[in-house]
Amino acid sequence: MDTAAQGILAFAGGNTVYGISVVLWSFSLMSAFINNIPLAAAFIPVLKTLGSITGLSVHPFWWALAAGTGLGGNGTIIGASSNVIAIGLAKTKGVRITFVEFAKIGMVVLFLTTSVANLILLLRFWI
Repeated sequence: MDTAAQGILAFAGGNTVYGISVVLWSFSLMSAFINNIPLAAAFIPVLKTLGSITGLSVHPFWWALAAGTGLGGNGTIIGASSNVIAIGLAKTKGVRITFVEFAKIGMVVLFLTTSVANLILLLRFWI
């Protein structure tokens, strides 16, 4: 966990504004390929460590983690449990949606919603 926290710190440079974007985007992209709930749970200690290493308030990073993992799950079929269930239900109705077909739309949604979330978080915690 220390290594992950150090990695975030290296990208953010100890700057809260950059840190928000780094945490939001990295978790959003990871959540597209790793189920978002265990990913968020696994990285809670990373944010705690980040706060103890830097002395920065990690309050904005909690928001970035929550938004990133929530929005990132929309990117692919495997990003969120609800996607897997929806694909299964569609299949029972004779509708086949492949991983690539889902990702073509899902990744656009991921990038658009994460961009909006990034703007909102920066406005909230920067101003």
